[in-house]
This record gives sequence, structure tokens and C-alpha cells, in this order.
Amino acid sequence: MADPNSNGGALVVEFLNMQPVTDWKKLGSDLADLHLFNSILGRKKLRLESWIGKPPSSQLPENFESTINKNIKLNISDDIIQNVDHVEEFGFHSATCCGKIPQNNEWHDNWIEFYARNRLKQQIDLIVENYSNRKIVEYWSELQLKIDKFFIDIIDNIQPALLHGDLWSGNVTQIVNDGPVIFDPSSFYGHSEYELSISKLFGGFSPLFYDEYFSKIPQQKGFKR
Repeated sequence: MADPNSNGGALVVEFLNMQPVTDWKKLGSDLADLHLFNSILGRKKLRLESWIGKPPSSQLPENFESTINKNIKLNISDDIIQNVDHVEEFGFHSATCCGKIPQNNEWHDNWIEFYARNRLKQQIDLIVENYSNRKIVEYWSELQLKIDKFFIDIIDNIQPALLHGDLWSGNVTQIVNDGPVIFDPSSFYGHSEYELSISKLFGGFSPLFYDEYFSKIPQQKGFKR
């Protein structure tokens, strides 16, 4: 029994009977849908606003369509289109944690700027603070001048996507007699390929996962670079 007079705490959650992932194709498909939702929502909002005679407040890039499979259709109700905001910047409305490290999710309108300042530089600063590694500061000074070159061919295609943020194999599972799920997120709106870099860093994901994901969101130029 819990002691109500103690200084401890308790978290009561629903029990889910979990097992290792077997339906990797479903996981890849669902993750792609998650990543596509915000961009497709923005496109549908533009259409709805034009139908009711209002000038669109924002415009998706003309070449956005080339980054997704044309057969993808997400069923988004008019109620959601009207009441859910399309996110046009990179970041999140609050800090989230990757492991025990709080992430700087301050908003930026440019992915390269967000990635450099809020992800890479934050890690550099932690390394310097915790390990007094000054050499990495020199490397960082050089890298800052080259970051944009990694995105030079695709920068106009990068749209904010809602990410899990820490998608390694320890944060995915499957519910018995149901489908795969992801948990323990460090969410923010970012470049969808950021998500896949983490999944590949630690391994453990079936090729079926990537095949299904890329059938909806094809690899962009320079993905393997």
C-alpha cells in the first residue's frame, strides 16, 4: 500500500501486453504517416481556405509534391483541418528530454539553423562543460561553415514533421494481438530524416521497416552521404 503521508510519488498507467516487433511494415507505414501529417495538413488547409474565398496565409514549396508518393492519401477530417494548426517552423512548444538531457526546442524557421544551434551546438557545449574537451571547439568552428552543404540539394523540400525524436529499437514494441507502437519520445518538429538517423545509429530495425517507409517518403538526394 502507498503511504499518502510520504514524500514519494506513484504513476498509475494502463497495462499493455507487449512483445518484440513483428509487423515492421506497419511500423514503417505508420511512422511515414506521422511524418507526412503536418505537411499534408498544410496543403489541405490551403485548399480549404481557397474554397471558402480566403487567401492562403502560407505556401508549401512548389517541389514539395516531389518528396512524397503521389498515392499517399491521409484521411484528415474537415474538423481537424479547421481546428489543428499547421506548424511552419522547426522546434516545439516545450523542452523535451532525450534520455535525461533536456532538448532545446526553441523555434526556428530554418532547419539548418535549428539543427546547428539547437541540436549540434547543444551537444558540443555539453562535451566542453563535462569533459573540458577544447579540441572539439576547433572542429565545431570548421563544421559550422560546412553544414549547409549537406542540405544544399534538398533544403527547399524540408518541411517540419512531428518526430518521435529518440527512435531507437528500445523505444519501439508491439502490442499483443495489435500493432506496433512507439514510446518514450523526445518530440519536436524537424526534418524527417533526423528520425531515421537515430534508428540506424543503434540498429535493430528490419529492412522491411525502411522499405515501407521509403515507399511513402522516398529517400532524398544525399540521404546516404
